[in-house]
Amino acid sequence: MRNFYLLLLSGLLLASCVKEELPQPSEGEEPLTAAVTRSIGEKDPYKLSLVQEVLDAKLAQMGQPKIVLEPTHQYVCFSPADSAQVARLEALDLITSYNPVGEEGRPIPEPDEDSQGEILPLYSVVPIGFQFPEDIPYTKIYDVYIQSLGGAGSASGSEEQLSTDLFKDVLTQTLAATGHTSVATRAGESQQEWNPSARFRFHVDVGDNSDTILPLKQLNVVVVQGSNQKRYYTDADGRITVTDKFIGPVDYQVVWDSHHFVIRQGNTWTRRGSWCKGHTEPLDTVLTSQCGLDYFLAGSHRALTAYYTEPNLVPGLAREQKLLNIGIVDKETPFKWEGRYVPILTAVIGEHALTMYAKSRVGGYHSSKSAMQTTFHELGHASHYYKDAGSYSAMYLFGRRKDMESWANGVSYAYTRALLGEEYEWSGTTNEEYTRLIECLLLNGFTMEQIQYDFYGSDDWGHWQSRIRARSDKQISDRLVNLIFDNPNDYHFDMRDMTEVSDTRIRLYQPVRLSIKDIDKYLPATWEITEGTGATILNNNTSKFLVCFTEPGEKTLRATVELAPGIEETFDKTVTVSNTSIVSVPGTATEGYPVTVSVMDLEICPDAKVTEWSVVQGDATITPKTDRSAQYTFRQPGNMTVKLKIQFQPNGPEVEYTAPIRVQPLDVYSVFGVINAPETYAYNTTYQAKYMGTETDVEIVDVEADHRTHYPYYPFDTWSYNKSTRTLSFLIPDHPLVFDYKLIIHYKVNGVEVEEPAILIVSNFPDTPASQTTDTAISE
Repeated sequence: MRNFYLLLLSGLLLASCVKEELPQPSEGEEPLTAAVTRSIGEKDPYKLSLVQEVLDAKLAQMGQPKIVLEPTHQYVCFSPADSAQVARLEALDLITSYNPVGEEGRPIPEPDEDSQGEILPLYSVVPIGFQFPEDIPYTKIYDVYIQSLGGAGSASGSEEQLSTDLFKDVLTQTLAATGHTSVATRAGESQQEWNPSARFRFHVDVGDNSDTILPLKQLNVVVVQGSNQKRYYTDADGRITVTDKFIGPVDYQVVWDSHHFVIRQGNTWTRRGSWCKGHTEPLDTVLTSQCGLDYFLAGSHRALTAYYTEPNLVPGLAREQKLLNIGIVDKETPFKWEGRYVPILTAVIGEHALTMYAKSRVGGYHSSKSAMQTTFHELGHASHYYKDAGSYSAMYLFGRRKDMESWANGVSYAYTRALLGEEYEWSGTTNEEYTRLIECLLLNGFTMEQIQYDFYGSDDWGHWQSRIRARSDKQISDRLVNLIFDNPNDYHFDMRDMTEVSDTRIRLYQPVRLSIKDIDKYLPATWEITEGTGATILNNNTSKFLVCFTEPGEKTLRATVELAPGIEETFDKTVTVSNTSIVSVPGTATEGYPVTVSVMDLEICPDAKVTEWSVVQGDATITPKTDRSAQYTFRQPGNMTVKLKIQFQPNGPEVEYTAPIRVQPLDVYSVFGVINAPETYAYNTTYQAKYMGTETDVEIVDVEADHRTHYPYYPFDTWSYNKSTRTLSFLIPDHPLVFDYKLIIHYKVNGVEVEEPAILIVSNFPDTPASQTTDTAISE
């Protein structure tokens, strides 16, 4: 039955395809031609008569014989009668303009909504010997003389008739005479040569809070100076590299077309163009929302260029290969849609295959992002028709509008996201017909090639669904396929992996967060630990699960997400807990010497704090320094246990943490410790050292200073001792050797001299005994 309807449709189309040309001149009327007046060419510095006049005066002034110039080009006006003749002229790849020299930037009036407008005359510069196409009326306006100033390009392609310097002198005068630049100030002085350059980019809003600047690739840019006109195409960075040299200012004409498409004014055959006038310096322009129609054109041009020349952006998608005429209307749409693709009836109704409206209903212009999305949407229809015209025609005939518009929306999403990156947020039309089905399928592991194959081969929405569901290579379950097709605007997120874990390799007591990925749709979830022990749950609600582990090893966290009533999916995440901890406790300490205990900063719990610092046993002085660090000073040796209570979230539960620490007794190297020990010691500087033991009756008998390269000891008297504070002050007199001393301190405890004297190393060399190296400086 389906083949019968296709056969019937083909017959209808054949019967409808009656050739109808664009409006013709009435019988007896002449085709449109240029109105040639004496004023045409007055602003052209390359007009032969003007160049000859200046040259004659120049040669006479120099006392040289006259040189009669031969024309290199002709300035002409074509008057095409219909669209076929327009197409023939465009195929010649001539540089054309709708206005004469000097008036190139004058706007072309926008056509009426339902009018295709008249076929405008086309001005062009053609080389001598150009073969004019038959049957296309043209008028020669004047002769032109163009000569190369150097560089890789050659304006005439023939042997030059003047020396370069002489031509520069003449051109300097003709530029001044036609208002392009001022006359040189000294006789024989000419303008400086330069290679024009330009870059064209445009601004795009990627998402609600992100934007970017994109280059306009393969943009047709014409460098214009009177009738001297050179065409270039921008590179991947949006730049043109001009090989021809110019003197004086130039204009840049942007023609919004390429080898694959032509952007026109609405339904007319007038090409859209933009002008940047009078530049003598390199041009770098970024089109923004302030640029109106050009801003919209930039987005559309970038989309068309990507579609035709960057197939790897959306692999597997069949793309239209023929040249497309794109009609962009500088008005609001009078319809429900902002763009339209009409491939079948184009020849009948005289419209371009693709038409778009640049202005929004709320006033102003659509954004460049909107232009890209709309253009890609219509190109999605073009892809459908190009790949399988029978499928396209059947769907159109049987009213499968939802299927066709959903497909086109998907092509738009895929291409725009490929251009703008992962931060791209869809903002195109979304409703019951224009669904986000393809986006949902792409995000759940299907490729555009797979979706395209099943779409073209389907008879209706349900058949498309069953073809997708029957795939053996799909990455989601049948019920999720059904969920997507039943709710094509709701599940545009990856249902293969909906959860995310804050870290997969963690420390003991480090909070781990398991949560639903950032999606627009609220989905309730339940959380649990399915494998592993030693866990403290810090927060458990429907949006996230926060837990810390007190034992090392692998743990498995599970989320059960309710996608729809009666439809749940489970997602497991495995984390590895190492033996290291978020709490920093030194393994050993020395009696009387302070050590720091601290909790590391936690990104997911920035408000974490210690609510209690203590020791399980032993005698220690504890001085909190911040919410997450404290100083412990142990007053006796032995095996101690540090205890902390940590609150990771305000008003959240407290987690108790303990860690062992071995406190070593004082030895001869740690009885005295330098207060606020400097990084570098100096001669003739007083330092202080404090007795670090627990005894109160301590007296110093004598102090010897030994430079560690000397033997035996020698007397040392630049010291004093404060018995009440048990503090030794010492100063080492200036000495030519480097600072490397050992102080031998003879002292008494409770009136009895200690048999083994204390040793204090004061040195600028890093070989101090470990007992005198602490992670916290001793302070008074």
